[in-house]
Amino acid sequence: MARTGAIVIRWDRVAKGREAMALEAFGQALGYFEELAKEGRIVAHREYFASNGEGMMVVEGLLPELYRIVQEDDHIRNMTRGGAVTEGLTMQVMAGGSDQTVQELIGITTGVEAELGLL
Repeated sequence: MARTGAIVIRWDRVAKGREAMALEAFGQALGYFEELAKEGRIVAHREYFASNGEGMMVVEGLLPELYRIVQEDDHIRNMTRGGAVTEGLTMQVMAGGSDQTVQELIGITTGVEAELGLL
């Protein structure tokens, strides 16, 4: 079974003077991820905001599909658009989100640490 994970997109704040463009870009990103969910390519997407303007999108699914998504033109366009209207935009693909994946990753980490004599 494929491991689960998430695309985690974070930003520090909306760039001054680009608030309207940022709302439009955010709406486009939401529509894009909603379409991926309807197609069954992702399991879910969640959005979070802090009172200081920071925000985060978490897109959950199977890692092989998430890696395909981040290489596609539509995703790259959304990230480029987001980078133009926010400050501090970052993206990571992270493994986890399920007990099985977390246990596998802990097993790998423990094995490497044992090989290195760190345990």
